[in-house]
Amino acid sequence: MKIGLALVYVMLVVWGAALIAGRRFEPMRLVATRDLPANHLVQAGDLALAVDNRQYIRRSLDKGERIDATKIATVPDLGRRPERVSRTLTVSREQVDSGFVDAGAELLVCPPKVSAEVRATICGDVGPCIAVVDVAEAAVAKLTSGEMTLNRQCE
Repeated sequence: MKIGLALVYVMLVVWGAALIAGRRFEPMRLVATRDLPANHLVQAGDLALAVDNRQYIRRSLDKGERIDATKIATVPDLGRRPERVSRTLTVSREQVDSGFVDAGAELLVCPPKVSAEVRATICGDVGPCIAVVDVAEAAVAKLTSGEMTLNRQCE
């Protein structure tokens, strides 16, 4: 009886592990842009990439480079950089959607007019977003505790 229960327990554990391993995280998927009949030869424009806007590219990609799930992450890589300090700023969703505030952008934190590189943007379902920016260690003391914005020029 005990051996039978142990076997059932082991089978359930193996089945549960296989079920969990079989579930694949789907960071992006292709969706049809229009109704497509069976056996349709896929043409440019028939499919579109759908993402949930919470995916990050793990490293720089060249134009035309193949993208698979190993190149996508659910959180940005924000490891410390030498002689740089990360800070967060609130930015509007419009600034993110337009690409003005995007990873790699060199902008100014105003006030006090400090150069910053955008490391990542983080947005929820609604409301403003957060930009994670890196500034030089020497410039951190210039940052104020008041409201700061990201711009190309400071007034």
